[in-house]
Amino acid sequence: MTVTGSTEYAGFWKRLLASFIDGLLVDIPLVPPYILFFMCPRIEYLVILFVLGLVLPWLYFAIMESSSHQATLGKMALGIMVTDTQGRRIPFARATGRDFGKIVSGLILYIGHIMIAFTERKQGLHDIMAGCLVVVKRTGGSTAPAAGVNGRARGVKKAALVLVVLTLLCAAGGAAAYMALRQKPSGPDIVASLKQLPMVRDASNATWSPDGMTILYEAWPSIWKVDHDGGNRTYLGEGRLPTWSPDGSRIAFVTDDGLEVMNADGGDREMLLDLADIVPVALLEDASVDSAVWSPDGSRIAFVVGSYVPGPFDPSDPMRQTGTSLSSIWIMNSDGTEPKRLTTDSAYEQGPNWSPDGQSVTFVSNRSDGEYGRWTSKVDGSGQPEPAEGGRLSPDGTRIAYVTEDADLWLRDADGGNAVRVAGGSGRYYNPTWSPDGTMVAFESVVVGPVGNIWIVNADGSGKTKLTGATKHSFDCTPEWISYKEPQWSPDGTKLLFINGLTKGNTTWGYDRLWVMEVNLEKGST
Repeated sequence: MTVTGSTEYAGFWKRLLASFIDGLLVDIPLVPPYILFFMCPRIEYLVILFVLGLVLPWLYFAIMESSSHQATLGKMALGIMVTDTQGRRIPFARATGRDFGKIVSGLILYIGHIMIAFTERKQGLHDIMAGCLVVVKRTGGSTAPAAGVNGRARGVKKAALVLVVLTLLCAAGGAAAYMALRQKPSGPDIVASLKQLPMVRDASNATWSPDGMTILYEAWPSIWKVDHDGGNRTYLGEGRLPTWSPDGSRIAFVTDDGLEVMNADGGDREMLLDLADIVPVALLEDASVDSAVWSPDGSRIAFVVGSYVPGPFDPSDPMRQTGTSLSSIWIMNSDGTEPKRLTTDSAYEQGPNWSPDGQSVTFVSNRSDGEYGRWTSKVDGSGQPEPAEGGRLSPDGTRIAYVTEDADLWLRDADGGNAVRVAGGSGRYYNPTWSPDGTMVAFESVVVGPVGNIWIVNADGSGKTKLTGATKHSFDCTPEWISYKEPQWSPDGTKLLFINGLTKGNTTWGYDRLWVMEVNLEKGST
C-alpha cells in the first residue's frame, strides 16, 4: 500500500498496544526455552534462549513489515502499518535495520521509544535510523484502496502461518540443540572396532585371562566372568578384587573374612587366609584385605592388609575418637601356608607388584615423611625396603612410562635418556600401560572436569591417538560426564579392555560398562 494523500501518523499509545500484542505472540515459541533455562540455569540453555530470543523477533518483524501487508499481527489489529518516508513499502533489509535499531532505542533507557510521543511524525529513534514511518491505514480518500475485510482476513492468515512456521523452526532447532547436548558422542572412526559387552553393568576391577579369551570382573558384591566377545556371562560367587593365577586355572579374591581362591569355573572355593589368624583381636573388626597379586610363577601371592588403629578421644568432642588408617604388604604361598608380613612400618602401603623374577615386591607407600612414593622389598625378608623408581617398565626393560607430580605423562629410556613428554600442560594423565610387545603405551586422560578418554602412543612418543570420544552431556539439570578408564591390553596385544564410567554432578556413579576395542599395532590405529 502506498500513501497518496494526507497522512495520519500512529501515536505512542496505539503503537505501544500493538507492540504488546506482538510481544505476546513472539514469546509463545520462547516459552519452552524459558522453562528449560529457569528449571536448569545452565550456560548451554542460556545460549539457546539468547539465540532464539534474537532470531525469532527479527524474522517475525522483518518478514511481516516488509510483506504486502506492511504490518505485524499487532499492527494489523490496530490498523497501522510501516512505510518509508515516501509512504512506500519497505524492503526486508530496511525492515531488518529497523528491528535491530530497536535495540539502540532500548539501550538508552528506552528514550528512543519515548521519542514517538514527541517527534513531529511520531518517529522513534529506530524509525529515524531506518528512514521509516508508522502510519494509520485509511479506508478511502487520501490513501490507496484498503484491503477490506477479506483482504485483512487473508493477511491475518498469512501472518499466522508465518508465526506458526517460525515457531516450528525454533522448536525444531531447540530440540536439535537439546538432543545434541544429551548425545553420547563416540570418537571418530572407531565405531566399528569399539564393542560394549552386553549385559555387563556396574563393572570394576576387570582383567583379561592369561589366554585372552575371558574377562574377569567385579560387580559388587559379586564376581563374574564373560567371554571377550560378550558371550557366556557367568556368575562365580560373592567376593571382591578377583585376580587370575598365571596359568588361568584359579582365581584369588577378597572377602570380608580374608582371602579366598576358587577354580576358573567358580568351583572348589576355599579359604586361603583368615584375617583372624594374623590380625590382633582388638583390630580385627576394622581390618580387611585390600588387594592380592599372584607371583609370575604362581607359587606365591602378595596382598595388602589394612587396619584402623584407634587413638585417644578428642578432648574438644568426647564422642569423637581419633585414629590412624594403616596398611602393610604381606606374602604367602599360593596354598595359603606361611603368611609373612613384608613391611612392618607404621605407614599406608598399597599396590603391590611382583618383579619379573619374583624375588621382590614393589609397592606405593607414604613411609618417607608422609610423602607417597614407590618402594621395593625383597621377599626373603633380607634388608630394608628401598626407594624404587616410579613408572612402568616396558616388557623388554628398555623404556619407562611414568607420570610426574603434575600428572604429565613421559616416556624415556631405562637409563634416563631420550625422555619425551607425551601429554601435559592441561589435564591429567594416568595409568600408562605397555602393549605386550613394548611398541605402544595406552593411557587415560582427564582434561575437562571428570571426563576421561583412552589414548595410545608409540614407544618413542610419536603417533599419539585418542581412541574414545567422551565428553560432558546432560539428561536433565545436573550435568553428566562420561569417562573411559583403566585401559588393559589383551595378552596378544590386539585388543584394549577398558571401563566406561559415569559421574553426575558431584556424585560418582561408579564404573559401569566394559568395552573392548580392536587395535592394529602395525598401523598404530583402530
